[in-house]
Amino acid sequence: MKIAIVTGVLGGIGKACAQALTGAGYGVVGMDVVEPAGNKAFEGLPFTYIKGDLADGACREQLVETALAQGE
Repeated sequence: MKIAIVTGVLGGIGKACAQALTGAGYGVVGMDVVEPAGNKAFEGLPFTYIKGDLADGACREQLVETALAQGE
C-alpha cells in the first residue's frame, strides 16, 4: 500500500486531502497540533494520527518513521 503524509490533517484542507487519499487507496499518516477529540472522520480507514508540530524536529522524525514503517 502506498502511504501519504498529510499535515494539518484535522483542518479543512488537510482533512479533505486525507479523505481523498484514503478513498484512492492510500494509507495516510496525518499530523496536527490539536487533539482529535470526537473526530470520527477517519474511523475504519487506513489512517494513523500523530499529534505534533512540524516545527519540532522530533515530531517530523516520528512522522516520517511512522510512514516508512507502514509502507513496508
